[in-house]
Amino acid sequence: MKTLLSFLLFLNMCAAYAQKAPAAGDEPNEAAMYAEAEQATRELIAKHTQEIGAENPETLKTRLLLAALLGAQRKEAEALALREEMLPVLTRVLGAEHRHTLSTRAAILSAKMRRDKTAAAEAELREVIAMEERLLGADDGDTLSARAGLADCLFAQEKYAAAAKEQGAVAAICERVDGVGARMTMEARGTHATMLGAAGEYAECEAVLRALIPVSSRVLGPENSYTLKHCVTFSLCLRELKKNEEALTYAKRAYEGRLKALGKDHEQTQQAQKLVESLSEPGGK
Repeated sequence: MKTLLSFLLFLNMCAAYAQKAPAAGDEPNEAAMYAEAEQATRELIAKHTQEIGAENPETLKTRLLLAALLGAQRKEAEALALREEMLPVLTRVLGAEHRHTLSTRAAILSAKMRRDKTAAAEAELREVIAMEERLLGADDGDTLSARAGLADCLFAQEKYAAAAKEQGAVAAICERVDGVGARMTMEARGTHATMLGAAGEYAECEAVLRALIPVSSRVLGPENSYTLKHCVTFSLCLRELKKNEEALTYAKRAYEGRLKALGKDHEQTQQAQKLVESLSEPGGK
């Protein structure tokens, strides 16, 4: 179960970054992997429900895993509906201050805040985060996942500087706790860079990506979709800083990697190609 919960935490973190990160399926065989995991989880839920009951904590944990898998596949409406259905049960069975209850509340509020952009949802989400910090600790994975969700929602509301500040705090904790090469740290740093760029903080964005891309290349691979995504972001950042020659180098790297992995007709390949073309023009516009 510890392994299951670790996987659940990672998927929750990925779901929090889903608006900025490549969708499940951008890596070869990844869509099939998620679909297979979803089917296996549904089968396990049915087995648990029959053998130990629908409200047994183990069944509830497995349903939370399903919600995380749905979120990671960007099936946001289905994930939200499942979490809303589960929240009253979690509150009654596990308690209002249990980590799974709090993380489910945070995920629901993040989804609603991103969808509806309401101040009420933001205020309630901040209350849940404060509870998680008090009960679980500031370094706890569920607390960090909720804070990443808040940053994403602020970004969706075009509060770019506030989003970057929140995400930067999450990334710093991930790096301190898990190390620079941990997947969640790299996810957090990449999202932080995107938010810094949106906020117009290009020098800070450059510094984050200049440190991140070598680590991502080493750990995930130089042609991994996340590494190539960082190259695109870095190229755009460098263009804003008038470092057009280096910007073109990273744009070409992203284009060539995506062309090889995804083919010339894929949207991401064409995006990188347009960036190369624009930077190859006189003045590198």
